[in-house]
Amino acid sequence: MSTTVSATSATSSPSIGRRIIRGRWIGRIFLIVLAALAALKLAQGFADSPTLFWQQVINGLQLGFVYALIALGYTMVYGIVRLINFAHGDVFMVGAFASYFAISRWHMNTWLLAVFPGMDPGLAILIGTIFVLALSMAVCALLAIVIERIAYKPLRDAPRISALITAVFGILILISERAREA
Repeated sequence: MSTTVSATSATSSPSIGRRIIRGRWIGRIFLIVLAALAALKLAQGFADSPTLFWQQVINGLQLGFVYALIALGYTMVYGIVRLINFAHGDVFMVGAFASYFAISRWHMNTWLLAVFPGMDPGLAILIGTIFVLALSMAVCALLAIVIERIAYKPLRDAPRISALITAVFGILILISERAREA
């Protein structure tokens, strides 16, 4: 038996699988170089100003926790309602405004000092701040209940696109426009 090898198969370009493997190495090398440059920049920032560096690390962690909280909220709402609530961020905004007005206009973070003048100011502000955060959470929960009762419940059996357009985007626009007027 003789075997013949065709000229086209011996001289053909590398298979797609081999090209992908080579592309992975290029991508890995790029990521390693990028990580090395980022580490160098971080080390330089730490050497220049360690205090500023640690402040920025804490700021980044705080922002990451806020993003994680919002993502968790989106996940929970989608898991229960099976509908992405685009007004979720606006509910957070209303809670932030509630905290802002409670502190700036109504001075709820220092109300204990007015009621109990001999109290330690640091403790009074800490308790007042916790009270403001609880108030903000209550406002957000109340708004979420109202949105669910008014917008989502009547559309439970409607097609998903109707619920998406009416409830989600309608509530998003309503809350956003009311916030601009405030």
